[in-house]
Amino acid sequence: MALFDKLAHPNNLTTRLGLALVSIFLLFISMPGSPLPLLTWIALVPAGLAISNTSARLSAGILYICAVGWYLLTTAMLIPALVKFTQLNSLFALFILFLFSLALASPYAIIGWLIGYKNWLEKPYGIFFISAVFTVIVILFPTVIPANHAHSLYQYPIFLQLLDLGGVSIILFIVVFVNWQFVKAIQQIKNAPKSSFAAIIKAFSTIIVISLYGLWKINSYDYAQTALKNPVKIGMVQPNLEREDKLNRLYYMSAKLVSENPSIDLLVWPEFPASFSYIENQNDKQNVDRLISIIGPLCQDSCRL
Repeated sequence: MALFDKLAHPNNLTTRLGLALVSIFLLFISMPGSPLPLLTWIALVPAGLAISNTSARLSAGILYICAVGWYLLTTAMLIPALVKFTQLNSLFALFILFLFSLALASPYAIIGWLIGYKNWLEKPYGIFFISAVFTVIVILFPTVIPANHAHSLYQYPIFLQLLDLGGVSIILFIVVFVNWQFVKAIQQIKNAPKSSFAAIIKAFSTIIVISLYGLWKINSYDYAQTALKNPVKIGMVQPNLEREDKLNRLYYMSAKLVSENPSIDLLVWPEFPASFSYIENQNDKQNVDRLISIIGPLCQDSCRL
């Protein structure tokens, strides 16, 4: 119980930094492609405990450290590509990535400062303001990697149907809202058990409501798709190109896929490292137009590329 109280109400820097490290680890194992993506619902909880009941400056610093750690772990996979594409030394590439993470983490310092300055967790509707500020700053802050905690849920369509109402912003808002409800529940479980229980109910109710909405939307899509006389058939091509590769394999795979599946309505290409522009590069435009002229007659109806 003493350890729980110490973690729920940290009163020294060591405990706060320890909680920050736990939050960094939880994000690492919940980020897209990691083994436990659903942990994004609680990945911010240790960080929330770490910045509670402290000064605005310390709150900003701790959340900034968390964000730097999150970005370092989530972008570490870029090091091999950075070395290969730029021919940089591995250590120098790591240093560049570190500087990159320092810059990307800036909005989290602002968020931490505001949470500490306003002391929102202790105020009515404070969690709403925390979630709103977190979402607005993260979404609007200029970044070359527009990734956030909401993206961990990409494998779970049931949670993503709200995208048609508010895009990624509403998903991020809900993820933060649920996390901070758990923060409040942990902090008040001893001194205000009713308030703690209410926070838990709010967290799970939120998840249940968006799940029910998601289930309804998915069933609606399935019903509409079944009712269609001519459902849309999508083909996807993944040539797994390297930087030095040309796009010939992409064109070949596209033509082959359509020839084997002439009922395809929409052909989707992935992002690829090779330089390409249908508008600005005349050679690329000619190659794509040539591909369209080849696969066009193969389609039973009309293909869209």
